[in-house]
Amino acid sequence: MSVLSGQIILFKIELLADIYQESTTGIIDLQDDEPEIVKLLIDFLYTGNFDISTDEQVEKVETNKGDGSSNVTDTLQDDENSGSGSSEDLITAVKVYIIADKYDIHPLKLLSKTKYEALLPSHWNSSAFIDSLKLIFDETTENDRLLKDVVVDFAGGKSRELMERSEFVNLLKDNAEMAVEIFKASLLKAPKVMLRLPNPACAICGSSTSVEPANKKFQQATTNPGDMVWWCSSCRCRFA
Repeated sequence: MSVLSGQIILFKIELLADIYQESTTGIIDLQDDEPEIVKLLIDFLYTGNFDISTDEQVEKVETNKGDGSSNVTDTLQDDENSGSGSSEDLITAVKVYIIADKYDIHPLKLLSKTKYEALLPSHWNSSAFIDSLKLIFDETTENDRLLKDVVVDFAGGKSRELMERSEFVNLLKDNAEMAVEIFKASLLKAPKVMLRLPNPACAICGSSTSVEPANKKFQQATTNPGDMVWWCSSCRCRFA
């Protein structure tokens, strides 16, 4: 039996328990979960995939092996290159991730993370992205880094552009933890620039274009920056 099949059975058992407890009405109370998100959860349990896009797409059904087990890997690989859809799909993907965590369905968490990651390059500069960022920090646990690391790393790389959006700036003001994490990520993404100080002017001829470190010229090592000696090839002299 595959992991996904086991999750299906477990979820059905939980639903049957709810039905038994509420047999007087025959109604399962899922008022804490959005119906649209519950539908996507059920779609995944029966097909190994879910379609969050508002565009017309052909939904890939999970591969059924001859032994009756299921293969979620193909779905994950296909969705890595799927960046279509609308910016609102970012929020839907996060909500699916949250409900998957609630019911402890790890394959669904992986798939929703993959779908979210695929949407980022096309829809990061949108209000929906900022809303999804807030949702991730508000609704996932502190130790759940699977989706949080993805969004922090991406936001860090786009921090310069995102800081031009007032709603992003306001969000960081209200969430110190988020601000610190994105700031750290932005430092890691920043290009490393090597600074080179200009050579000093020669003490005799006043030129700086023909000056170079004398220690390099004469292959003399120095461990103290204060011992730096310069060589001017124009007037052929050394000076400190």
